[in-house]
Amino acid sequence: MDKLKKNKGLDKIKSKTKLFRIWILFRFAKNLMEAKQIGIKKGLYMGICQAVAQILIHISFAVTFYCKDF
Repeated sequence: MDKLKKNKGLDKIKSKTKLFRIWILFRFAKNLMEAKQIGIKKGLYMGICQAVAQILIHISFAVTFYCKDF
């Protein structure tokens, strides 16, 4: 009889830990998706800013070489 009670207690603990693991994995996956979206936006903005900076550098060089003759 004691073994039966112990097994029921273990089953409850196992089911709770299984649900807890599923909950943790779900939360982890949700955070990963959010982090992925943030990373994509961050990369896009950094790329745009880098492109603008490079364009401004090239324009300044072009203006410098053009105005050098005057």
